[in-house]
Amino acid sequence: MLALTGEFDQATLGRPALALTELLGEAADVLVLDLTDVTFGSAGMVTMLLAARAHATERGTDFRVVTGRNRIVERLLDLTASRPALDTYPDLATALDAMSSARFVELAERMWTSAA
Repeated sequence: MLALTGEFDQATLGRPALALTELLGEAADVLVLDLTDVTFGSAGMVTMLLAARAHATERGTDFRVVTGRNRIVERLLDLTASRPALDTYPDLATALDAMSSARFVELAERMWTSAA
C-alpha cells in the first residue's frame, strides 16, 4: 500500500511514480494507492494512475485506488473521465476487503462449469 499526501503536479510526480514502479516490481497480488489526503492533483497525476494501472495489469496485480471521498480527487477523475478505467474505492477498508478480479473470474468460471 502507498498513501499520497499533498499536491501532485508535473513538478512533484517523480517520487510517487517511482514508488509505484518499485511496488509494482514486487510480487504482489494487490497494490492499493490511497489518495485520501491529496490536496491537489493535475492531469499528470491521472496519467500516472493510468500508467500504474496498465503496468499492474501486465503483471497480474490488482491496482486499487482509494479516493477517501476526497472531492478534489473525485472531481479530477470525473473531469478527466478516468474513473471508469480505475478500480476506485471510497475508503481503505473497502479496498482491502474487495475480492481480486482474478478470484472473481475463477469463481465465475467454476460456477459456469458446474452449471453446464
